[in-house]
Amino acid sequence: MQLIKSRLSRRETLFASAAATGAAAILHRSPAAARSTSNMGALPVKKIEGVFGTAGTLEEGVLTFDFGRSDFSKTSLMGVHVDMDIGFDTEITFQPAGDDALVKWEFCLLDQEVNGVLDGLLQAHIEPHLTNVNALHNHFLQPKPEVKFIHGTALGNPVGIAKSLYAALKNNRGQPFESSPPQDTGLPNKQIAQTIGGAHSIRGPVLSITVDRETKGLELGIRVIPASQNQSMFNFQKGERWRRSGGGVCARVRGGGKGRVGDADERVQDHGASQPRNR
Repeated sequence: MQLIKSRLSRRETLFASAAATGAAAILHRSPAAARSTSNMGALPVKKIEGVFGTAGTLEEGVLTFDFGRSDFSKTSLMGVHVDMDIGFDTEITFQPAGDDALVKWEFCLLDQEVNGVLDGLLQAHIEPHLTNVNALHNHFLQPKPEVKFIHGTALGNPVGIAKSLYAALKNNRGQPFESSPPQDTGLPNKQIAQTIGGAHSIRGPVLSITVDRETKGLELGIRVIPASQNQSMFNFQKGERWRRSGGGVCARVRGGGKGRVGDADERVQDHGASQPRNR
């Protein structure tokens, strides 16, 4: 009975979180709380990096950590081998907001790791607690291993939030806290970046191109700048069966009220895209 109660409590918490996220954002958009990017302040970069035990990257004043799931022995999409840097990674960003920081996270988790990390997040009492879990969903069709992504947002002391996120990941599953050094992609990197029109970087053998959004929305009363996960991303890896494989593309998908998990996969297969094709 205790196990059943625990599961129901978690589910109820998630439903409450999803339903109240919009209300929480409105509450935090009061004149006293709202901050513009002109008053970003500075982050305690060294202290935050000390929590994770590794260096992050700074862009537009935003500190980003990208931790690939290097503990996965093999990763594939729709039967095609891909490197974990094509999208099997955890990303955490810190955007300064006066003395505080807007912190956003995207955790890459095996199915069996989800509940433990959810428990860790909810027990950490990160504020505002209603946005600790903004989304729990898939990013890929037919990934191996099966993974889910948890998205969340917080506003407050950046070092304290970093410690809570580190504990939720480390204590529940042992996320590798390291980034992949760049390797030779075997691709015409500059030509691809110029064609798409974005900035490019390399993680492992993967070419990553980011395109800033022209519109800058508000999260918890903070104007979100592009480097704070407000970009579209295109990842390219040269593969054995595909000359190009892309992952991590930012897209908006709308589903009907009668939709269900698996509909998108079936719709893709209906259009003859269930198997990779050479180009």
